[in-house]
Amino acid sequence: MPPVITVSSHVAPPVDVYSPSIVFQITSLIDSYMIWVSAVQGLPENPSQVARDGRLSHDWACAMPPAKRHSSGSVTPLFATGDANLALSMAQRLARKFEKQIFLSIDLPSHLFAMGGTASLIILEIEKQAVTLLKELETKRIQNVCLLQNYLLISEPSILQHWKLTQIFDEITTNPAEWDSSGLLKIHPINIEQTEKLQLSLFFAIGEELEAYLNRWPEGFDRIVYIGDGSNDYCPIIRLRSQDMALVRRHRGLERRIAKEGGVQCSIKYWEGAWEIEEIFTAL
Repeated sequence: MPPVITVSSHVAPPVDVYSPSIVFQITSLIDSYMIWVSAVQGLPENPSQVARDGRLSHDWACAMPPAKRHSSGSVTPLFATGDANLALSMAQRLARKFEKQIFLSIDLPSHLFAMGGTASLIILEIEKQAVTLLKELETKRIQNVCLLQNYLLISEPSILQHWKLTQIFDEITTNPAEWDSSGLLKIHPINIEQTEKLQLSLFFAIGEELEAYLNRWPEGFDRIVYIGDGSNDYCPIIRLRSQDMALVRRHRGLERRIAKEGGVQCSIKYWEGAWEIEEIFTAL
């Protein structure tokens, strides 16, 4: 699977009436971060637009994490304008703290440097906020995402591709499906062993597929979060451990089956709208 790249924008409000807001745009890659930061007056309504209007190469540096503890990794300026050199030392400190490669672009308006001690406080605040944001991103980093689908209609892969969602999933496990010449949808078994089951049901054994997926990761996972709504999702969630979590959609077959049969060891959170899932993941 290609590396998943995520871009997020953040605003740190002014610490007092005289200070600007600090705007960050952070691109998260595998073992590295690209951080752009600037300062603006007031609270911007669209921080992403502030980043698009900014200057990437005003004061831009790249730092590597140190090979040994209590040492400094290499750092190099990528571009600097005039005497701008704040990014060099800050990138090095962030790389050492988070043990990641750091690309840091500091795009501060020149009038800030005429503010004397206030400018120094702003620079300190930038680094403090950068540390806070990177800590949040590190703790929220999700290692693996797997899609288990009863049957994937022939239109669904194109939907995933259209919305650029395929790169989110490490694996997509489903019954192959295709339209035949008569216009009927033919759903095939995943493997020969499931043929008998599929004569009785269109559903493949999601619980067994989840186990197979986990067996392909012998190092295991600290926590598994499973999202489901249908009664067939009951089989995988009864395999989850006490430290795992099931996100169960309200008023659907899975909720009713849990209420009837029990036997679930993991914690359960219920949801109705997709935005609630985002809120749950943010709070994890």
